[in-house]
Amino acid sequence: TTLPWLPMGKRNACIAADGTIPTETYGKDNRYAVMCPGMGEWRDVLETLVARVVGYGFSAVYHDQVATARPILCHARPHGHPLNDPCLWLQGGYWPLFQRLRDTIPGLAHTTEEASDPYLKCFDGYLGWRWTDPEQIPLFQSIYAGRVQFVGRIYNHHVPGDPQSFFSKLGQQLVNAEQLGWFTLAEMRRADERRLFVKKAMHVRKALLPWFNAGEMLAPVDFGGTMPMEGCKWGGVVPHVVRMPAIASSAWKGQDGSRLWLFVNTTDQERAAQPVIQARQGLWLCREGAAQPAHSLAAPVVNLRPRTVEVWLEGRQEAAETLQATLRAIAGFDAGRPAWPRTSFPSSHAQALPGHAYTAGSAVGLVGCTLAQDKSHVGHLAAGAVIAFGKLDFGTRKVSSLDLTCAVSPQYSGGTVELLDGERAIACLVLESTGGWNDYRAFTMALPTPLSGTIDLRFRFLENAACNFKSWSFQ
Repeated sequence: TTLPWLPMGKRNACIAADGTIPTETYGKDNRYAVMCPGMGEWRDVLETLVARVVGYGFSAVYHDQVATARPILCHARPHGHPLNDPCLWLQGGYWPLFQRLRDTIPGLAHTTEEASDPYLKCFDGYLGWRWTDPEQIPLFQSIYAGRVQFVGRIYNHHVPGDPQSFFSKLGQQLVNAEQLGWFTLAEMRRADERRLFVKKAMHVRKALLPWFNAGEMLAPVDFGGTMPMEGCKWGGVVPHVVRMPAIASSAWKGQDGSRLWLFVNTTDQERAAQPVIQARQGLWLCREGAAQPAHSLAAPVVNLRPRTVEVWLEGRQEAAETLQATLRAIAGFDAGRPAWPRTSFPSSHAQALPGHAYTAGSAVGLVGCTLAQDKSHVGHLAAGAVIAFGKLDFGTRKVSSLDLTCAVSPQYSGGTVELLDGERAIACLVLESTGGWNDYRAFTMALPTPLSGTIDLRFRFLENAACNFKSWSFQ
């Protein structure tokens, strides 16, 4: 039969041997058919979509799942290709599609999910977001670093990890030549050690691009059993306790024959280890904060202060001095200023009432969260979410604490809630697990300075302070 009367999706969908359409389901009412990449009509649709995105001013396009999904063999007779053709997915499908995209829209970068060798000719970037399992080694990066960019790992998107996991992941990304991050903007709003570590790492990565993009990753550094380990829970889709060397490291060979070693202390303690390195020409040691690189005929002990970087180079002194300039500069960096968005809420003014429950439904404004349909609580709190209750006059009363009624699932235990007067934080509370999203209890927030007078009262929920918020009160 022919298919012109069918909807475009069904015309171009893969057909299994039993005549059904293979699908993938992503939650309620989110069921998708797998399309046949050998169909010219479907390739036309994809090309049109890419051109549309480029028309918005973008210089790169992300194609979800291509490199992570398995091929589906198609048995659709009306498609005109051989049934169950093993060449259809690549040679007859994605390869010509992406060659056509490159020919028609030159200069556009293409990225996809995960990493797979057969698609290297199609893509410029691989999103290795689930590279968060224990006992990983950078095998794929060692082969293809420079040929393709590795553009992110998942941080705390689904289930948060321990605070240390942020530094562990970023350090591994840096030494393995990956693009840094895939954390959310909200995780950079606070002027804290994470932001400072990211800032320093980004400058180091830029300085090392000649080795990362044009060089060759060498075998992992041998520390002869002297390397201390650190372990913590890494967040993501499925949290794991991941053990990694306390000093992340890698070795590289440059196009000019130079060799480079990178060391990053990802922990909050001073760490030391003895690398086994033979350097015929000696080593230029570029240390964070030093005025000039030091020269050593033999490999010394790597001794790093908390969350600092060191680079060793067997090569030209001029190249070492350029690297040292970056390491000298980053030692003077600070975390900057907090960057919470300034938010205006509807004007309101009322007398603060002791013993009154100020419910979620009585809030005058919400940012980064959702009020339940029955107004019983606020949920889906993103990092940095704000719940505002307007200007409340406490008069001459000296209120020393507030009671917040919340429900906290176990995996989100430990999140911080701030009490704001307008944009200014005046108190904070750490939320512990209540057992689940529907198990509410009162948390007492102690106030360093008692409340009195008029307060533009708001609550801000930081990082993993995800909860269901029901109400607050005071006595």
